[in-house]
Amino acid sequence: NVTDIAPLEALTNLTSLQLTMNNVSDVTPLTLLPKLEELGILSNPVMDYAPLEAMQREWKQIDVDLSLARQATDTAQQIAQNIMAKGLSAADMVREAHDEVIRRTSYDHNAANGGELGFSVQSTYAALVRGQAVCVGYAEALAVICRQMGIEAYIVSGKAGGLEHAWTLVML
Repeated sequence: NVTDIAPLEALTNLTSLQLTMNNVSDVTPLTLLPKLEELGILSNPVMDYAPLEAMQREWKQIDVDLSLARQATDTAQQIAQNIMAKGLSAADMVREAHDEVIRRTSYDHNAANGGELGFSVQSTYAALVRGQAVCVGYAEALAVICRQMGIEAYIVSGKAGGLEHAWTLVML
C-alpha cells in the first residue's frame, strides 16, 4: 500500500497515475507533475483535495469529483475538531469517530450487490455527505477523520466470507 507519493515529484513527464485503493493522505506532490492528465485516486484517505483543485487542470480522466471530495474532507475536519474539543483519549476519539460515521451512513446494498461502484459509494463523500456507502466508503471516512485528529489510520482490504471487503486499521 502506497502512503507517500513525494518521490513522484521527479517524474515530471508522467501523464497517467493509478493510485486507487492505497493509503495516500497528502496529494500535494501531484501538483508538481505538469503533464499529469489522468489520475486514479479513489479509495485513499486524502485529507485535503485543495491542492488538486488549485491546479485548475482539465483532466482527461479523474475518478473523484474534486469539489464534492473537498466538501467531504471539510466535513471530516469539522467532525474531527468537534471530537477533539471533548478532550478524550485517543481510543475514545476513535470510538467517537466510528460512531459518527455509523450515524451518518447507511450501507448501500444496491451498489454492493452488483450496482455501480465508484466515487458515489466508495469514498468519504459517500459516507459523510451522501450518507450511503459500501465498506470502503466507511473505512475511508473513518481513516480521514482519524488522520485529521492526528491518529494514524489506514484502509486495509481483503476477503471476508469469500467477498471483497475493506476495514480501517487504526494505530493507537
